[in-house]
Amino acid sequence: MGYRAAFIDESWDDRRGGLYLMAGVLMDSETIPEADAAVRAAVGNWVPHATSLHHQGHDHVIASMLDTVEAHAGWTTVVVQAPLRGDLESARQATLARMLTHLSEQRVHDVLLDTRASAAEWRQVQAEGRKVPDIDRRDLKTYQRLVRAGNVSHRMRLVHVNDQAHPGVWLADTVVWAARRAVLNSDVTWWDRVSDLTTVLDASTGAEVYIERPPEPDRTAPPVGERGPHDPGHDAEALLSPPAYRAEPGPTTDNPRTQVLRHLLDQIRSARAGEPAPAAAGALIEHVGRLTAAIDRLDSTVTRLLASGTEPTDVAPSVMDADDDGPDPGPETDVEID
Repeated sequence: MGYRAAFIDESWDDRRGGLYLMAGVLMDSETIPEADAAVRAAVGNWVPHATSLHHQGHDHVIASMLDTVEAHAGWTTVVVQAPLRGDLESARQATLARMLTHLSEQRVHDVLLDTRASAAEWRQVQAEGRKVPDIDRRDLKTYQRLVRAGNVSHRMRLVHVNDQAHPGVWLADTVVWAARRAVLNSDVTWWDRVSDLTTVLDASTGAEVYIERPPEPDRTAPPVGERGPHDPGHDAEALLSPPAYRAEPGPTTDNPRTQVLRHLLDQIRSARAGEPAPAAAGALIEHVGRLTAAIDRLDSTVTRLLASGTEPTDVAPSVMDADDDGPDPGPETDVEID
């Protein structure tokens, strides 16, 4: 019997307030071998990373990979955090938490995520009899907390893989590259190839947003909304006061290269301003990301102190007080919960 699998890759940028993107390409297990063959044929001997392919002028390979997504993927999902909230690790864990929650709702069975560990780190892990490198364990802690909270099915597995052996991850890399290029450069040429089969979600609220150029304003239409001496309406308010994102690092309004980013930030801001139903889940997911990053920093500090012979008697005791009952139950080296 077949099952659903999702291949995951991510990208980020620290310009204009920062941006973190994670893409998931969903496929039925029966279609994976055919999709793998199509991707390998498209890539040939080139390095299967869209950024490298674009810089080397091999845009035709990128086009073929996006065509493969369209032909073989059941659907794709992109989760975005913009602007960045906290450090990159917190952004990754919050974005991953939202992605895993969404994929569980789509009854995905296997989530294959590109490992961040080097080949040397994997050899060391195997030599020590462990299953997972420390850097990948951070993702697993987020996954385990979501399972315990009931946000993710225990039947869904999270597995870190070497992308060289899984062309599905190459497809996710290409999709996230197209999304990043559209958002940061307002170049939707590549994104338009897959936008019709992609759901884009705000990492914080889970609201659906759109990576697209803003619609052209109808200059013949009157302003929309309640108007009066005490309520000038949305259009008038935009003229009377600067946009909210002027108060923090972000794109300026007179740069055509930031059209898509400004439009995306407007949607995210609107979703967060009125986060009704998903507010609690969004807060939990963001907290999971921050807590995972904080615990990882605490682990590193304790390890460093033990190595130096210092007794770690008073190392950030408040980290565990926020919303954690203590160490994770079960063996920490488990790759999945089943």
